[in-house]
Amino acid sequence: MAQSEIDFSSSGKSSAVPAVRPPHAVADGPRAVLTVQPEISFLYRQIEPFLRGRVCLFDASQGELAAHLGAVEEVTIVQADAAAHWYALQRFGWQLNLRWVQQSWQDCPSRQVPAGAFDTVIVHRLLACETDDVAMLRTMRQLLAPGGQLLVVVSAGRGRPGWSERTRREVRRYRRSQLVEVFEQAQLVVTRSFYFDLAGLVRRWLFNRGGGRSRWWSPMVHLANGTTPLLHRLEEWLELPGGASLLMIGRRL
Repeated sequence: MAQSEIDFSSSGKSSAVPAVRPPHAVADGPRAVLTVQPEISFLYRQIEPFLRGRVCLFDASQGELAAHLGAVEEVTIVQADAAAHWYALQRFGWQLNLRWVQQSWQDCPSRQVPAGAFDTVIVHRLLACETDDVAMLRTMRQLLAPGGQLLVVVSAGRGRPGWSERTRREVRRYRRSQLVEVFEQAQLVVTRSFYFDLAGLVRRWLFNRGGGRSRWWSPMVHLANGTTPLLHRLEEWLELPGGASLLMIGRRL
């Protein structure tokens, strides 16, 4: 077995794991977890009705979204960042339905992430980080089986990304019409799209205003995490339109 893999003998599955802990993994990890947990739980409730078959997740978080996929029989999680990959394995490596792969989307398809092998591919917060978003979606299309569907989650809105989005290396926001155009260029048929996460607008304002300054960061994080669950409940109850995020679903014919 290669040094970069660990074997789950009870399930016969393996998961890629960095042999050496990245030096910034622990320092960056807790801050990311603190700021995204309420958002991730709400996000999962939005995508759950559309999950089917074999799932592949390209994830910008540190495993929080993957941890919600316990009901899916088999999930392949692809992460390019070594620190995020290491941190996710420490927290969620025990879930035997999850298979972890550390590589970039540019290296797909590959032996670990083969073409045509998945019924559902999820791209979470990564599309806005790429200069060539059409090329990324074309690669995702190759991974889908015929009739498979692609779920893409991006930051929604006009203008340039704020501080909170730039910390995720996002270089743009999307309006619905812009993302439809990217899907069409990648030869994916859009079947559904909607905005969600009104609480994210509050988090975005708070974090962009604080800008990560040590004096204000901790109170803003706790304020955002404390109010987010209530705002999400109101959003679901009232079925309010709009939000800081956009989910678009496309199908490979």
